[in-house]
Amino acid sequence: MNGDNTPLVLELIENYSSLLLIKPNNVKSLILRGLLWEQQKNYELAINDFNSLISIGNKMGYYLRAYSYCSLGKLNLALIDVKEADNQMKQPMGLFQCLAYITKRRNEIVREIEKEYLKDRFGEKYDNMNFINPN
Repeated sequence: MNGDNTPLVLELIENYSSLLLIKPNNVKSLILRGLLWEQQKNYELAINDFNSLISIGNKMGYYLRAYSYCSLGKLNLALIDVKEADNQMKQPMGLFQCLAYITKRRNEIVREIEKEYLKDRFGEKYDNMNFINPN
């Protein structure tokens, strides 16, 4: 996301924070605010939102948190999250294979949220945002 969108991002973070005060377990608000924190490179706050997802039993939180861990260079924690999210995974993954998998799963989650929520709600403002490649 380019710097021109920072006021919009901060406004959206504020909106989602308000929504989460009313409904603290709202999955879409937690995901979107976490993604917005990532856009601001505030990975610790993104991780907090993804921890909340995990605590309410939403496995998407593991993939999203793993991506933030990767951004912080905490690859060992990212690998643990992938194993936790995909406990039926039988084969051990190499590091690069795992990083690609984390990115792929994160982007699938983003596309799902984009399709069902963001474009309808924010229209033109949203078109200038890029959650797939936040850095």
